[in-house]
Amino acid sequence: MSKIRIRIIGGCGSGKSYTARELSKRYGIPYFETDNFVWDRSTPYCRNTPEVRDAQLAEIVDRDSWIIEGVHYKWGSESFRQADFIVLIRPNRFTQDWRVVRRFVKTRLGLEQGNYKQTFRNLYEMLFEWNRKYVRVDLPRIMELTEEYKHKRIIVKNNQEILQWFSFYKDSVETGDGVPVQTEGEGSMGKLATFVLELLRMCLLLILTIGLLGGLEYAIFKLLYGWTIYSGSAVVGNIILFFVLYRNYWQFRGWFKSDKNQRLGQHLTRSLIGLSLLLILLPFAVPLLK
Repeated sequence: MSKIRIRIIGGCGSGKSYTARELSKRYGIPYFETDNFVWDRSTPYCRNTPEVRDAQLAEIVDRDSWIIEGVHYKWGSESFRQADFIVLIRPNRFTQDWRVVRRFVKTRLGLEQGNYKQTFRNLYEMLFEWNRKYVRVDLPRIMELTEEYKHKRIIVKNNQEILQWFSFYKDSVETGDGVPVQTEGEGSMGKLATFVLELLRMCLLLILTIGLLGGLEYAIFKLLYGWTIYSGSAVVGNIILFFVLYRNYWQFRGWFKSDKNQRLGQHLTRSLIGLSLLLILLPFAVPLLK
């Protein structure tokens, strides 16, 4: 594998950097991070101009062999065109978030060196903003952008899959047995694991929703009437409200992704919220009718 060009892309904590370093170390191919094209590392928090950024990338892309890793795709499309293989890493949500937290802790303790100072604000942004936006917005765009190169696109769930794939590729090139087939998709075990995690998350959200809303309704009722009561209608109302929140918001921020994930229609959403509020307020109205 003396001459090969590999473009690796994925969200924060997907394993891009680790995979690029390992492939570079195993096969003697230089690797580069798109972050280092964006930022001027000689000056803290200073961005390169688009001209400098693009010129640096163009100089690397023109080489015979390289590994380029990074989340960026809105610029540098030439790296996709020139690459022999495009590797898209799509780990499950839990693994990705865990890696982000682990890297944050190691960097803060001085056990690992990073390209930038890790702050709690950065941690929040990576966990709850960047990675969520990547799944909802960026990933579909990347798939569309690389669709014309799908014959050289490899989609994996973890870095070990891609390291193993390139090991097979190296052996096949050396023996002349032919290139292994690129893989796209998610294994059944991966889907089952993310489904179970999402089911557990959904149950936890349901318990928290009923607990928080129920406690608030309980306290307000006691404040208004001087005694405590909690009606089954309020419980049903809280469950309906949870259903609306999950279908329209929370399901898109969970672990399990499916083409069947759809928001409720606007009319149905309004009807369910109205019914939910009616059931929640019903116990408060009953004492007034006596």
